[in-house]
Amino acid sequence: MLSRNITEQIEKDELIKSQKEQLETILNNMSDAIYIVDKNREFVLINAEARRKVFGNNIVNDFNTLYHSMKAFDMDGNEIPFHMLPTLRTLKGETIENYRLKIKGHASVWIADVNTTPIYNENNEMSMAVMCLRDITQQVKLQNEKDEALEASMKLKDEFLYLITHEFKTPITVIHAALQTIDLIYKSELTEKLNRFLSTIKQNTNRQLRLVNNLLDITRISSGHLKLNVTDINIVYITRAIVNSVALFANQKGIELSFHTNLTENIISLDEQKYERILLNLLSNALKFTPQGKLIDVSLSIKKYRNKNNICVSIKDEGIGIPQNKQEHIFQRFGQVDRSLSRQAEGTGLGLYLTKLLVNALHGVITLESEEGKGSTFTVLLPITRVEALEETALYHEAENQYMNSDSRIVEATAIEFSDIYF
Repeated sequence: MLSRNITEQIEKDELIKSQKEQLETILNNMSDAIYIVDKNREFVLINAEARRKVFGNNIVNDFNTLYHSMKAFDMDGNEIPFHMLPTLRTLKGETIENYRLKIKGHASVWIADVNTTPIYNENNEMSMAVMCLRDITQQVKLQNEKDEALEASMKLKDEFLYLITHEFKTPITVIHAALQTIDLIYKSELTEKLNRFLSTIKQNTNRQLRLVNNLLDITRISSGHLKLNVTDINIVYITRAIVNSVALFANQKGIELSFHTNLTENIISLDEQKYERILLNLLSNALKFTPQGKLIDVSLSIKKYRNKNNICVSIKDEGIGIPQNKQEHIFQRFGQVDRSLSRQAEGTGLGLYLTKLLVNALHGVITLESEEGKGSTFTVLLPITRVEALEETALYHEAENQYMNSDSRIVEATAIEFSDIYF
């Protein structure tokens, strides 16, 4: 009886030994580095890849000793504190999945994708931590090379688009200048029929010029070539002048356009022409999608944003509104809301995308509130800064000359911006 019990025990031990050897063979032939550490931070099992990659073929019995022979860094290059290492976190009961880190070992630096699992005993007490580290150095390198190649390709595309668009602008500008000359000098000599033809040519030339200007600005921003001409301007005067320049188009469509502010004057540093483009784009958008007999209201105020005073410009319309599921796409390139009313005014879907880019370039933010069937409110917040502290009299004298020159430019910019609105 005793002999049989001993035989059975020997057979069990042999089976366990055989299974352990099979497990070790499997683990040692795995390409991932695997090791198991107990709650006392002593190693229970280390496969061949872990011994080679992590331990450097050195004999190490506990994790504390291993830590002093290697360093671990996050993907930004910051050294990971001892208590935040995956092994220590797992011994506290945390399961880690797909955590990337850089390991600086004995002779090399490699990138590991780490997955860990805590193991509990029958009393539900932390017993061991299983660590699996996969070398993804080559994979990350290839991905970085692909990203760099894609970035270079995108840059080349932007530069090509900028060059082609600039070439388009030259003949359009010449045609536009010729039309202005005819309108200024020979208008009274032209028949009514010729004036109608010239009006059609001028409108379509302005449409093409608007498209080219939008594409040029987008490619400039994308390629980092956008230049800001920042000066101190009276934001109240400029905003009122822009709104007034649009009033004619609003009246032709039977829309009431109003402007109100409690500010009499506010001097801030801003690129005036970029601000013009932003406001004209938003007003053009509001006018396109607001039916006859409705209202568009422009307000100018000072509003707190991130604990700082900002100029707040709001354009509120009583138009068709934007569905909730479309609002997140409205500022994307070619982002348009497919509504039957939008077909009354042709567009490329670049206007609001460019507007957001320009607002960002001016270190501002733009937000949208909209309800389908009731209208939309676009709000632009711009930081209040000053280029220089000028003497009051000098500032007023300079501003007066500046605004007289700005008015004619605003009128021309409005004609171009509103060229794709049909009545």
